[in-house]
This record gives sequence, C-alpha cells and structure tokens, in this order.
Amino acid sequence: MPRSFKHQAVKIQKPQTLDIIRKLHGMCGIEGSELASRLERWSEKISGRLMKAGFLLFGLIIIFALWHVISPLNKYAVMLALALGAAAIILPTCALLITIFSAIVTIKNLKKTSLEYFILGIETDQKHVRELDAYSKKDLEHAQRIIQLKITRIKYKVSLVIGSPDKLAFISLAAIGWTLIKEFSSKTSPVKFPEISLLSTPLYEFLFGAVILLGLLAFVVVYLSRGMRDYVYQSEILDLAIALKKENETA
Repeated sequence: MPRSFKHQAVKIQKPQTLDIIRKLHGMCGIEGSELASRLERWSEKISGRLMKAGFLLFGLIIIFALWHVISPLNKYAVMLALALGAAAIILPTCALLITIFSAIVTIKNLKKTSLEYFILGIETDQKHVRELDAYSKKDLEHAQRIIQLKITRIKYKVSLVIGSPDKLAFISLAAIGWTLIKEFSSKTSPVKFPEISLLSTPLYEFLFGAVILLGLLAFVVVYLSRGMRDYVYQSEILDLAIALKKENETA
C-alpha cells in the first residue's frame, strides 16, 4: 500500500501537471472577475467579510459557553456575552437582507444584462482555455483527474450537513445568540425578554450543545463549498480545453 501511494505521489509531481494546476488556481468565472457587475462584486466582498465575522463570533460564543460551564461569569463578562448574543442575531439578519437585495436587483436586471454577461462569460472561458493550449491532452486529462478527486473529497465532507450550508450556519448562529441573551438577560440586563419554560434544564442544555455542533459543522461546510466552487469551474475549463485538443486531432 505505501508503495502504491509513493508511486501516485511521484506521478503527481510531473512538472506539466503542476504547472497546469498552478495556472488554473488563478482562474475564476465571470462572477469572481472584474467583468462582474459592481453589485455582484460588492455582495461577494460583504458576504466574505460577514462569513469571517461569523467564524470569529461563533468561536467567541463557544469560549463564553465553556467559561459559563466551568465557573460563573462576572458582571462584565455577562454584559459582553449579551452583546455577543445580540451580534449573533444581527449578523445573520444583515447577511439575509444583503442576499435578498442582491437577488432582487439581479432578477430585475436579468433581461437587460443576460446576453451581455453570457457573451462576457464565454470570452472569459475561451481566454482561460487558450492559456492551456500549450499543454498536451494527456497532461490536461491528468490534471483534471486530480481536480475531480479533490471535488469528490470535498463533496464527501459537505455531505456531513444537509441543506443550504451558509443559511444553516447563520440560522444556527442566530439561535445561539438568542439562547445567550435568554441565559443572561434575567441576571443583569434591564431589558426583559419573554420567558420560555417549555424545556427542562437537561433538555435545554442538550439542545444548546446540539445547536453548537450543528453550527460548527455548517461553518466548516461553507468554507469547503466556497473552495469546491473554484475546483468545479477549473474542471469545466479543462473539459473545454480537452475537447478542443480532440477536435484539433481529428481535423
């Protein structure tokens, strides 16, 4: 088994294949390039920043939750936990509103810009295919197999969570934020929230832990999904490049 793995590792180290993978690494579709509209670029940038903020916020909430389990929080820590809970509700709400606004504008301008962006997308794809024209069909196919293997591995990891990963992650984050506010609002906050006494304490703690686990998995899947999108595009570009090679061979 180690011998087979070593043989595969040596094959992957082929200079041509590595050059192709490096070149593909800088390629992206029209949605991620300068050809995209200002709204698309703005939405993509804000979405990325919100996701990073969500990761940070999620980590801070887990730290406070563990701190609360180990020992009671002091007055200032409780107030900070309440602020984190409020932020955990506001952040997903902002992300959802941005997504809705971007979708409405995109649908509104779809008829006006669909043909233009379709042509720009084709030109971008053809430009990337021409950059791969210097490589042989065998090297392109080898690089494609490596990328498809990477996609398969990411899909396997993504299957840990069912549903739309980014929405699920933000919903989990909002649920944790609300739970955090409910936990500490009655102790120091002058703002009174509606009481919910439907759950017993053991079940309440179990559900809180389940939400944390679900949210953590969902955030990991969001990160993996963003990477898989690029690999899928690279594989499709290789499909076009290989098809062009075959056409030139038969011509």
